[in-house]
Amino acid sequence: MEPRPVAVVIGDSRRLVEAIVRSLAGSHDVRVAGDAAAACPPGRPWTELDRVPAGVEILVHCADVYADGPLRETSAQAWRELYQANLFGFAELAHRLLPALRAARGHIIVVESARITDSPVNRAAYVGSRAALSVLTEALRDEEEGHGVRVTVIDPAEDPAAGAPIPDRAESIAGAVRSVTSLR
Repeated sequence: MEPRPVAVVIGDSRRLVEAIVRSLAGSHDVRVAGDAAAACPPGRPWTELDRVPAGVEILVHCADVYADGPLRETSAQAWRELYQANLFGFAELAHRLLPALRAARGHIIVVESARITDSPVNRAAYVGSRAALSVLTEALRDEEEGHGVRVTVIDPAEDPAAGAPIPDRAESIAGAVRSVTSLR
């Protein structure tokens, strides 16, 4: 029996990570990194200390740590924690997995935040970390295009003018992840 391709999912929202793991479990051996790792069967916990699994084909980044407050009241430690969770953790993991993703002509998927679409007043640290992730994602897309690695951003922004009930966000995002991974 041929081994299944590996998907690595990093995130902190148990509900979202579980939905993404379920959406990929039928076709991939799913490894979960981040705060939700221990609680997401059928995915298996994976830490950055572990060896890169053979056959990594997909990296899904859905970590989104949030904090608010005016700049004057936001500590340097809060800034560091937000940037570590929302930017540096992804950059470090992508750096580590890129050789395998290139070999597999794989796919990196970044789930954007719906919370950065309006004014950053009282949320500068959070919005700054997510804006930096957006720029990193654009650069990664351009850098990896020639190496066969696709980079996709999923934007779960709501359209409050639509007037329709908001669907289950975790399931909707997981469905979008599944859809873009099935495209070649």
